[in-house]
Amino acid sequence: MLLLYMPIYMYCFTSLEQASDRDFYLISCKLDDMIPFCEFFVIPYFLWFLYMAYGITYIIFRDKGEDFYRLATMLSIGMTLFIIISFFFPNRIDIRPTSFARDNIFVHLVKYLYTIDTPTNVLPSIHVFNSIAVHIGLSRTDRYRNNKPLTIFSAIFTASIVLSTMFIKQHTIIDAIAGILLLLILYPFIYGKYDKYVMKFWHFFDSKNC
Repeated sequence: MLLLYMPIYMYCFTSLEQASDRDFYLISCKLDDMIPFCEFFVIPYFLWFLYMAYGITYIIFRDKGEDFYRLATMLSIGMTLFIIISFFFPNRIDIRPTSFARDNIFVHLVKYLYTIDTPTNVLPSIHVFNSIAVHIGLSRTDRYRNNKPLTIFSAIFTASIVLSTMFIKQHTIIDAIAGILLLLILYPFIYGKYDKYVMKFWHFFDSKNC
């Protein structure tokens, strides 16, 4: 189901990104001026893609199924809400630097990122939301739950991804906080007392009636 959902999500996201004629609300925060631009954070930002692929694949093959279903539900609902928010509340940032104090490979990677990713539809940060969701999913597996150093490493790496969104000026603090708040709101529904309904939903699709 998650694999089937991703093309739909990417189509909606791309359509929103290409809708340049919309009136965008500017997301800004004075605290962002206190965060210096640091091009080295582009590394964890790009490694987010590998972390997502690793986390989801690992949970699929090493988990019995239930934790993956919960993670898939968390990601699907979060990304759907992001699309809905971006549609009804089109937003953008203007904190990207126009000049750089240094000239190195990391700066060039940031410049490349700016060319392929518009500064629009940033709230809430999917980079932040998805990376924390995957960390939660990994920390619930037997291997990570019984291996504290591995869980700590995942937490630190996730934190570096969250920070990277602000240090390379891809997101404001508001975007990052919104991503965290969205996850906190969804968490009790997916991992708390309502998780049995999540399992019934996925078991329905796994049944012979599907």
